[in-house]
Amino acid sequence: MLERIVIHDLRDRAFLAKLVIRQNGQIIEIDCRPSDAIALGIASETPIFVAERVVAQVVSEPMNLASQKENLEYRRDQLADQIAQLHAHLEDESFRTSLTMTELRQVQQQVQDMEATWKPSRRFCGSCRSRNFRLPIFDCRLNGG
Repeated sequence: MLERIVIHDLRDRAFLAKLVIRQNGQIIEIDCRPSDAIALGIASETPIFVAERVVAQVVSEPMNLASQKENLEYRRDQLADQIAQLHAHLEDESFRTSLTMTELRQVQQQVQDMEATWKPSRRFCGSCRSRNFRLPIFDCRLNGG
């Protein structure tokens, strides 16, 4: 059961969130995109918490173009890792059986939404390569490409 949403950190201008799920009396924390976490929290009327230090960091100076590009690359890599983590949870029989059908569908939909966001564009700038992925053309424009 989805117990709470926690926006726990801000790294390289990217918010980090976790879904806190109670399964068989144990707490499981799953990394999640904050936008997806907030959407799930609102849809399921689950409490959403934001760490005070995250709020304090938000008022920092604006990013330059190089920082924005670095941030996009970091977020892309984090999203790929989160997708892999959710797939691993969905392959775990005990995890799947601990969820209601509605909760299972929500997690499966979240994975699909994350994959759609991550899926690289068909148009690429060849100069943008990192961890065997290429940035979509709209990311490359930050680098003047």
